Amino acid sequence: MFFTVPCIDEDQYIPLEETYRDEPNLITESDTAHLKVEETRDRPSHKNYLVNKPKGIIVQDSYNNFAYPVRPLPRIDSNKIEFPLLTQRFRELYLQFQNNMLPWHFVIEMIKNRYFVYNTRPILMRYPLTHKELLEREEQLPFGVTWDEETKKFIESKKILVEDCIHVCILGDSTLDVYPKNFYKTMGQFCVRPFIYYFKLPQTSKTRTFALNTGSKFDFEYLFKFLYK
Repeated sequence: MFFTVPCIDEDQYIPLEETYRDEPNLITESDTAHLKVEETRDRPSHKNYLVNKPKGIIVQDSYNNFAYPVRPLPRIDSNKIEFPLLTQRFRELYLQFQNNMLPWHFVIEMIKNRYFVYNTRPILMRYPLTHKELLEREEQLPFGVTWDEETKKFIESKKILVEDCIHVCILGDSTLDVYPKNFYKTMGQFCVRPFIYYFKLPQTSKTRTFALNTGSKFDFEYLFKFLYK
């Protein structure tokens, strides 16, 4: 199921102290001031749009994100709607201006045993962080988040730049969550396969489709079973 992202108003926010009650080591927006999204990156401007076509597709989760980790909640995707909480927390940590967009083009979450895909960034709009800027923040990520070896290798190779890719974000922590067949089918058919076919991208794993800083519960290779059906 595919959705355009709903508008989340300020008065829909859950009070901070209530949302994160009993959560240790709460990091606030002052701790991530150096990681804020630049307002100019989310403006409708030619320089913010992808040139020609995306170069690849990057899959990631929100909790262990390689650029914008969102913690402490949401962590485990439940049958409740967690997307507004993800949006709120991202805004608290990484935005200094009013914006309905997230850095990822798609966010996927489970609601009542079904998976839903939100379009959270215009498809032709670049990721709001350049590859060069990403390399500079490796040691600056909050919550003690570090890059795994696969992520480090991809980023340091610079063969494909993050700003030239479509970004797909799994809501929650892929080191803990469990992903059934329907999850991979939904992601493959709605978030990956359309771009592979429309833009004629290579279809083998790790050629133009990558998983960065995802946990062991996410079976990246299994995703490719649903790209050809």
